Amino acid sequence: MQLYNLIRFGLRENFRIPIAFFFNIIFSILFLIIFMTMIGNIPIGFGDLHFIDKYFMIALILGMGPIAFVSLATSISALKNEGAIERYMLFGISPLKFIISQIIVHMIIAYIQLTIIYLISLVFYSISTPSFIAVLSFLFQYTLVLFTCLLMGASLGIITTRSAQAQIIGMTIMFLSYFLGGAFGDLENPGNIITRLIEFYPFAFLATYLFETWALINILNIKMVLITSVHIIIFGGLLIAFSKAKITKDNAWVPNENNSVAKF
Repeated sequence: MQLYNLIRFGLRENFRIPIAFFFNIIFSILFLIIFMTMIGNIPIGFGDLHFIDKYFMIALILGMGPIAFVSLATSISALKNEGAIERYMLFGISPLKFIISQIIVHMIIAYIQLTIIYLISLVFYSISTPSFIAVLSFLFQYTLVLFTCLLMGASLGIITTRSAQAQIIGMTIMFLSYFLGGAFGDLENPGNIITRLIEFYPFAFLATYLFETWALINILNIKMVLITSVHIIIFGGLLIAFSKAKITKDNAWVPNENNSVAKF
């Protein structure tokens, strides 16, 4: 019940604040409409696929960035610095439970955004829909990357001492992720050492990987699944470690000598 109430409160707050609603929902939809109007739904090959089948992936990337790296990170940092986590702990709500609730809130927002983008793409631009297996694989890979980015955003919110820090660092990571993910155009993959290192970032080549699944070129990208799984283990472990700390509004996190209050 505590977790449910935290999720309900978090959703209400995110949809109540205009700037959060704009970047979490409207931002990517606006870019979708602008680019589809400018370029048109031209054929791109791969059978009967059109530009919307490619830009659908880019719109999802544009929407995932603000949700994970800015909204989530800033929300956790702001609530932490306001002393909200300390107050929750007085009522038996552990830091880990609070962080999990925030991750679930932003995951729900991401799925709402995905649904709206797909419906707009289907109704106005006649996006193609692949087989049921391909759709499941697409959603599986999207969810893996989304969850990884949410864990990264939550970690950023915990370790920053000011919400402004979380916002600035989060936006930097977001735009870097846009570049690496292919939101600004296809990222060349010449196979040099720098590119090989980039491939270990979960967002790298994301638009291409998702499009390959949608276009039935590669139903499941095993490399991406393995890379995101490793990141989930790493950042999940960090968040569990943070939950064992005494989180205060004056410090990002400090060792908790008495874990009885922070126990999950």
